[in-house]
Amino acid sequence: MRILILSTMYPNSRIFLSGVFVREQVKALINNGVEVVVFAPIPLTFGGMTFLSDKWKLYSKVPKFEILYDVPVYHPKYIAIPNGLFKSYWSYPYFFFLKSIVKMLHKEKKFDIIHAHGTIPNDHSALLLSKYFKIPYVVTVHGETIYKFEKYPKRYKNSIVALENAQAVIGVSSVVIKKIRNITNNVKTVYKIFNGFNPVKKSSLENNDVFSDDNNLHILFAASLYKRKGCSYLLKAFKQLYNEFPDIKLTIAGGGPQLAEMKNLSDSLGISERVKFTGTISHDKMMQLMNGCDIFILPSWDEAFGVVYLEAMSFKKPVIGTFGEGITDEVKDGVNGLLVKSKDVGSIVEKLSLLIKSKELRIKLGNAGYQSIKQLTWENSASEVLKVYNDVLNK
Repeated sequence: MRILILSTMYPNSRIFLSGVFVREQVKALINNGVEVVVFAPIPLTFGGMTFLSDKWKLYSKVPKFEILYDVPVYHPKYIAIPNGLFKSYWSYPYFFFLKSIVKMLHKEKKFDIIHAHGTIPNDHSALLLSKYFKIPYVVTVHGETIYKFEKYPKRYKNSIVALENAQAVIGVSSVVIKKIRNITNNVKTVYKIFNGFNPVKKSSLENNDVFSDDNNLHILFAASLYKRKGCSYLLKAFKQLYNEFPDIKLTIAGGGPQLAEMKNLSDSLGISERVKFTGTISHDKMMQLMNGCDIFILPSWDEAFGVVYLEAMSFKKPVIGTFGEGITDEVKDGVNGLLVKSKDVGSIVEKLSLLIKSKELRIKLGNAGYQSIKQLTWENSASEVLKVYNDVLNK
């Protein structure tokens, strides 16, 4: 079976952490005998656009083609306007720039399915390519853009058309599937397939416990620092716990547009002595932090699923997520983890206090969490996706 993957989220040699969940599923599909070619278009940069942000600078340095983890990845350019202006129409230049390369490869490969990861411009471009090449297409809806459909219906109108015409749609959580149902009229088939994790042997980590040199209790937050990740609420909660629990430390792992702002907030709250910001780090380093921490927390909202929760749970760490978000498919409050109210400092203080005070509870929830997610590997996720492909081809 030959699959063409479309995803603007797919990581590359310059921006290596974005969309890791797409890459991991691709690697698992290949392990299941699927031949995969990835198209991960990059925004066209010209004029002064490289001065907009570090990310736009990196876009200009991404090569046209590279092989990453033995996967051939093409990076054709497409036109994207900063701040999402005219986003509903981005798929047309995306399709135009892809068409000739896909045509050349399709003569050789004879792709069976186009699989788009993400909404505009990926899903609608898959629809356009599907019509042109007469290849069925599948769309996986991962993340935060699905929360914007109701707020910006015109911006995402072509996404809705693409979802309604796809031979299959995959949602990564019950929350995502509910939103897909709410915003579309006639989606043919919707599957729920969770993202996964790769089991990591502690013995394989370069440093088994990065916090072993002290007797403090370590709280870990891991995410790209966008507002919806809830870091500011966590820092304010940590401030309230700071004096009561002098042995707690907080690590904020990840870069992002709010990094400087969060550092300034930590300083202004007077907690910076016990708060560490790592900035952008490798996945291996993140696994070391997860292995070494005592508590993992990500109080985010508009979170479709959250692979980092699974990764922390795979190390038997107690996790704290948010009520009403995608991870509630797997984390049940007080059973195999804890949940907090969205954007609620008091709720974060309450749940962190429970875990800080009780090592017994930390161990109990950590063990229960591991037992509940140990089957949610990328290999099993890829097997479920392969069933979807076969369903599409057998229709």
